[in-house]
Amino acid sequence: MQDAQKIFKDDGIKITNQGERLLGSVIGTESFREQYIKNKVEGWVKELQLLSKYVQDDPQAAYSAFTKG
Repeated sequence: MQDAQKIFKDDGIKITNQGERLLGSVIGTESFREQYIKNKVEGWVKELQLLSKYVQDDPQAAYSAFTKG
C-alpha cells in the first residue's frame, strides 16, 4: 500500500485498501460496503422525508417527483 502511494503520489490516482464504487456498485471490505449502504439509505430517507412534506399540499406533483425523479 505504501509503495503504491509513493509511486502514484504525483499522478492524482487514489489508492485505497478499503473499497470503492465500481459501475454503480460497491466493492471492498465488509465495513466499507456497510457504510456505503448505510449512507445510501440515509440519503433515501432524507429524500422521502422532504417529499412527504409536499405530498400534503400537492399529492400529484409529489407522486410525479417520486416516480420520475
